[in-house]
Amino acid sequence: ECHRSVAKRGWIVPCDTAWLNPSKSLPEQGHVDTTNFILKFRFFNKLLLTQESDNTRLELLFGQAKTGFLEGHWECDQNETANFASIIAQIYFQDFKPDEHVPAFYTRLETPIVPFGNSTKGKSLSKLLCKKIAKGHEHLKGVSNLKCKFRFVKLWTSLKTSGYDWYNVVDKKTVKKSIIGLGCKEVVFVTEDPKREPQKWQLENLIKWLNDENMLTLQFASAQLAVHSEGCGQRMADTLSGCVNLVLSQMHVDDEEESEHALPGVAGFDPLNDAASLGDFDNELFGDGGPPPMPDASDPMFAELLQ
Repeated sequence: ECHRSVAKRGWIVPCDTAWLNPSKSLPEQGHVDTTNFILKFRFFNKLLLTQESDNTRLELLFGQAKTGFLEGHWECDQNETANFASIIAQIYFQDFKPDEHVPAFYTRLETPIVPFGNSTKGKSLSKLLCKKIAKGHEHLKGVSNLKCKFRFVKLWTSLKTSGYDWYNVVDKKTVKKSIIGLGCKEVVFVTEDPKREPQKWQLENLIKWLNDENMLTLQFASAQLAVHSEGCGQRMADTLSGCVNLVLSQMHVDDEEESEHALPGVAGFDPLNDAASLGDFDNELFGDGGPPPMPDASDPMFAELLQ
């Protein structure tokens, strides 16, 4: 992959990533036993990480998220940067110590906790950013590394520039260099003009797409986008197909869950607040086994997931 600096927007994105084809073996794709690979998550949806107990996935996601943050792959404002940096500080240095972790402490680190060039202006951290990092670090006192990593990944997936495959393209209409981001919720089109806001189209409004070796044309309900990328037309189409398939799979899962939890004859039923009021309906609705166990609202994990 290459890295594209988005002019005057303050972030750098990895573009034109050559993902492996999961339908073919490694030898079929020209790779030998000595080839080194980088393992990354590609498609992102709401079920990517649902609980802290999934340690293997959490470690992989945190490693990918931290690398992306420190290399400046996302568009972060100062508050978001401070939030990420304070979590990394809690993991690296453990609990906040007032006498040691003064704002100036975060400017002397050999191991960076913020993306160089994002909020550092290429030299040193601003005093305001250091104060925000120190305050965030203090608020994380007593939080375990596991919870910190979980929180970091949740923040990462909430960013507006995370979870996309980015490609260097030329807009067929304006013949200007741009980048296109293909994600599981929407398509993002970003030009080099900082005064022009990124254009976004929801994937659910995509009617059809056409491609050849170098071109990708997207037809939405109210707009059309045609882009050129030398040798990446099929790659972009494969990415888009994967995103669409995941959306369709998620819709199927949501429909099954909605059907499973639908309670006939009980309009407006709230499973969290109304379960206790069903009384004698339990066995009728759920059989002799009674209703499924309800989440414990006092469970810290449950509370965190609802934030």
